[in-house]
Amino acid sequence: MAGCYWPFRSFPISSDADDGELADFLAHGGTVRALGRLWRLGPVYADDPTAQRLIRAAPEAGWTVLKRSLGSVYELDLAALRQDGPWPSTKTKRKNRWRERRLAEDGEVRYEYFTGADWTRAQRDAMAEVEANCWLAGLEDGGDTKFQDSDARVVWEKACSDEALAPLLFGSLMWIGTTPVAFTFGVETGDTRYYVANNYDQRFSKFGPGKLLLYADFERAAAENGIARISWGAGDAGYKTEMGAQSGPEILDLLFVRGKALGALIRPLFLRGTKGSD
Repeated sequence: MAGCYWPFRSFPISSDADDGELADFLAHGGTVRALGRLWRLGPVYADDPTAQRLIRAAPEAGWTVLKRSLGSVYELDLAALRQDGPWPSTKTKRKNRWRERRLAEDGEVRYEYFTGADWTRAQRDAMAEVEANCWLAGLEDGGDTKFQDSDARVVWEKACSDEALAPLLFGSLMWIGTTPVAFTFGVETGDTRYYVANNYDQRFSKFGPGKLLLYADFERAAAENGIARISWGAGDAGYKTEMGAQSGPEILDLLFVRGKALGALIRPLFLRGTKGSD
């Protein structure tokens, strides 16, 4: 099932359509012919409204729903953290200033912030340079880079040409002298920022440029854009929980199978090697 880029791999359903109408639609011969005997939705958050409605309505329409868990998304509740007292803490801020001073021994430390509306080619090249020097570079397949990979990069460059989408994109860069050493990038909607990618140059890892940039990015987003929540994707629990993130909604991969018999046949293959499933 076609959707948008993570984390928006769902699709809209009319708010005035009830579950009975949705089940009728899923059971209609034309729908079944168009979808085939198998169709997939995800990865999608477990609390996604469309996913929840499809899971309820599909069995009534003759579909078996197979679910496999891909982990949980990490979320940072900036509003709650700031209500509990100064965030980052005084101790963390002191440590960050010390890290920044050590990094500044190699050149002036500066930060850049941008949206898709004013994002330059030079900044994208700088982000690709960071990726070339990050941990992904050591992977055999080169890893999932967003800007060093030209095919992935063009997706975001096209988004910048859309007047509605461009302002929703955000990013930041940290420089030491003329060397880009860390970046963040994502999508902002309402009071939430969804981080698509953040990375750092491993040559400077001793003093944590990636964390320094993230703290600066979060503080600025909360103060200037009213951001209350950070949605940070799955994985890398260590530094995310250290910065205050907690486990959020489960991420699901959904397979809709026509009929119970075919569903029972496919279930063990689809669920093989997953942490949790239905």
